[in-house]
Amino acid sequence: MPSFRTLFFLAATAFVTLTSGAPVDSGAAAGQVGNVVPIGGAASGTMQDINTKNNEVNMVDKRADFSDADLLLTEVSAVVDVDFLKRHNGELHSLCEVLVDVEAKLNVVSSKLVALVDAKVAVEVEVVVGIVAEVKAILAGAVVEVKAIVGHPINFILSLGGKVLAIADVCHLLLAVLSVICGIFTCVLRIVGVASINVVLPLTAAVGVILAELLCVIFTLVDGLYIAIHPFLGPVIQICVVLKLDVLVAVLNGKY
Repeated sequence: MPSFRTLFFLAATAFVTLTSGAPVDSGAAAGQVGNVVPIGGAASGTMQDINTKNNEVNMVDKRADFSDADLLLTEVSAVVDVDFLKRHNGELHSLCEVLVDVEAKLNVVSSKLVALVDAKVAVEVEVVVGIVAEVKAILAGAVVEVKAIVGHPINFILSLGGKVLAIADVCHLLLAVLSVICGIFTCVLRIVGVASINVVLPLTAAVGVILAELLCVIFTLVDGLYIAIHPFLGPVIQICVVLKLDVLVAVLNGKY
């Protein structure tokens, strides 16, 4: 197995590559600007915004253009069946809603880890173990929610804020989640050090298995999503290979 120094260096390098793939508008200040609410926390980088002007939700692309013109960010492509949503009374959440919620929860976890890194103090391994367990629980909950909407109309599955998102938009949402997770893994490696690395790696492996299950359901649920996201998965796969997350690597390489 590679040394801890090698593990951390490779993971950190891959994470920087992933986040640097999302260009940021240099003319805008950090945080909310006008009616634009950023999606993606400190660990994930800004990948896209949601424009909430006039109580409507529209995605604003802030990443590099897709090579396939059909995957370019578009305006809303369809209208959600309001009656269908009313029948469920909010008991089910669309895939897009689940992804936004998961990213928000993971950003809270990421903030805890970043604070520990910035403090530059010794951290008990049990603290890190507990934080990794939070990630596992968040992803496990997402698996349950996404499985619950299998078989439902695609207009509902891809809806967010009363509108249906394009595949490119959903791709950005999922990339944001993967980016935060990679940032969390990198912080964990930095905090625990070589002495406790063997304690943490089995936990990250468990997170990898659950994330793999979530991705399997998502890629099966939304035709074309894997094809759209695959060109951007290189840095994620690098980190997973370093951490020996073999099950997750297989899914990221299309074996789902």
